[in-house]
Amino acid sequence: MGGPIGRFLSWTVNFVWWYFMKEGFVQRRSPRELDMYRAPFIDKRNRRQTSVFPRQLVQSYAFEADVEAAIDRLATKDVLLLWGTKDFAFQEAERDRFMKIFPKHTYCPLDASHFWQDERGEEAVKHIIDWAEQNMLLPK
Repeated sequence: MGGPIGRFLSWTVNFVWWYFMKEGFVQRRSPRELDMYRAPFIDKRNRRQTSVFPRQLVQSYAFEADVEAAIDRLATKDVLLLWGTKDFAFQEAERDRFMKIFPKHTYCPLDASHFWQDERGEEAVKHIIDWAEQNMLLPK
């Protein structure tokens, strides 16, 4: 999506937005919600970032190497993993890797895709509050 073809499709037919809206949700969004997500990209000049972002994710090797080098400092921390079980981008392999890196994790699967915070936001908030209370980050 970040190459010349992806940039062309993003500029002409708002392809990246369309793809993420199709694959990023388990439940269909209402026309009103889709209008909200689409609004920033009606003006074609605002679509450039949608085609640059995928390329940056793939080509950010130096940043990823820095994160990998420092991950051991975080490995002993309590971690809450909220995970969209139907995510097209972050799937079982990525989830399993995070679970291995952070052995003190609490895993909360959400029946959602990439945008779990929109699909299961209220459920996620309950998990966050419960986890924070259990880890003494919030008073009970």
